[in-house]
Amino acid sequence: MYSVVVVGAGMIGSSAAKWAAEIGGRGVALVGPNEPLHKASADTFGAWFDEGRMTRLFDRNVHWKVLAKESVARYRDIEKRSGVKFYEEVGFVSLVDKHFKELESFHQEARNLHSDGLKCDFVDDKLGKTLFPYLNITKDIFGYFQPDNSGHISPRGMVQAQKNIASLNHCNIIEESVLKIGKTENGFQIHLSNGDTINSQKVILSTGAYLNTFNHFKPFLQKDEEVDLKLTTQNIAYLKISEKEAMRLKRMPSIVTTFTRGAIDGTYILPPIKYPNGNYYLKLGHFSLGDDKFEGVINSAEEMRAWYRGGTGNETAVVELAGFLQSFVKDLEVEEVSGGCCVTAKTPTKDAPYIQEISKGLLIAAGGCGYAAKSCDEIGRIAAALALEGRWDSRIPEDAMQVKFRKI
Repeated sequence: MYSVVVVGAGMIGSSAAKWAAEIGGRGVALVGPNEPLHKASADTFGAWFDEGRMTRLFDRNVHWKVLAKESVARYRDIEKRSGVKFYEEVGFVSLVDKHFKELESFHQEARNLHSDGLKCDFVDDKLGKTLFPYLNITKDIFGYFQPDNSGHISPRGMVQAQKNIASLNHCNIIEESVLKIGKTENGFQIHLSNGDTINSQKVILSTGAYLNTFNHFKPFLQKDEEVDLKLTTQNIAYLKISEKEAMRLKRMPSIVTTFTRGAIDGTYILPPIKYPNGNYYLKLGHFSLGDDKFEGVINSAEEMRAWYRGGTGNETAVVELAGFLQSFVKDLEVEEVSGGCCVTAKTPTKDAPYIQEISKGLLIAAGGCGYAAKSCDEIGRIAAALALEGRWDSRIPEDAMQVKFRKI
């Protein structure tokens, strides 16, 4: 019998398994399928099937900032111990204009970083021309540049790194899907897609957007309730560029823009990244502090499967995103534009993820809200400590990550 089984082998799940193996030694398993080779016919998908996720400490939300700070501080150690390089410390820029409604907290966050001894420099159009001559930072745009402890990570690389360290600490990696979880006298029986069953004293569910649709925890809840998560569609534009163009932009940081240009209210932008196919891409997605006109809502497993299998997102959103970037990056030479998609699992407030024991021995670690990639190592550590040691080990109050339920 395992001491703990982590169900869901994405960024949070692999991190939780790594920490559980380090805390508990032998008796830990991570269960979840690997990235499918043929996505058009696959049934299970993950937002980590990609090469670029932003990482930063500049964050006006104190909970996400704490989770990121703890995680980022360990990136280099994770790389060293796993043998997998996944972190590029290229810096982070957040840009707004005078219409941004939360300017005081925006400026206060820069002061907070300074108080922590971190660099965070004010940027306007004049300094922008010096620091980022390739960006079209106009007179109405300003913001802050954090040159270190930020940049971007490879989600695929991070997952592999966590798995490598988990394996070194005797964690059993099982690349199968979980069909059913049942209660036993001493814990749980877990039925796998290959027909096997395994037993465990504790279970951590880290299945992300599939938390409700997989029904793994339904036997442990009231019949008319589920976890309160809103699943929203996200559209991504990939702009393929030449290696020469990538070298021209090699000092480009990760960027968030929160100002309106055409149909775009806000973006996150990743600098040139070399993908497994050997090509370089600039990647960007959309967001809004209000209602995001390009977000859709996923209401069922069938809708999520269709969205992911389609794979290219909303064509209008992709065109708008590509147009924004081509005006924001000066003289950008684009060879091809393609679309991508993923799904975000949002808690009601989006202030923190869910980490809680919802039934004796059964824990949830999920609800990334679009912010969890950079913070997954600390989320996994908190969940593992709660599962194996029965204690809340975080500066963030436990009730901030308490799971909310809703009637169905």
